[in-house]
Amino acid sequence: MATIATRLRNFLRAQATVNTYTGDRIFETKPPQTKVDPYIVLRRVSTENADVFNGNVGDPPLFYGIAVECVSRQEWAANAVADAVRAALHLYRSTFDDTTAKGIFVDSESLTFERFNDASDDGMFTHTLDTRIALA
Repeated sequence: MATIATRLRNFLRAQATVNTYTGDRIFETKPPQTKVDPYIVLRRVSTENADVFNGNVGDPPLFYGIAVECVSRQEWAANAVADAVRAALHLYRSTFDDTTAKGIFVDSESLTFERFNDASDDGMFTHTLDTRIALA
């Protein structure tokens, strides 16, 4: 069975607009030491389980929290990738890789800039989409 990050990576790679920007540059942890951008990094940040006493052992989580980081040296490119990802994910309900998504929600987003070093104006823009995924 695929992990939630693998399912999300496969789903995003199949989206034409996202693929136009990133191609295969969607990573489940950290990206390789590459200067090719834009790219996406997927970080699993939370798992929300049902807080009930009558649930079954092994019931799947209610939601998986994933930070989808859209990264580029250019602010417009990080924003464009984030817009394409948001359009593909927000309120999506249907086939999701090898399972079914009951619902995907983009809850919030932020844009940051990290310099390569203190003496440089060069760096990377990261447009992060905080996403929750509920599987069937």
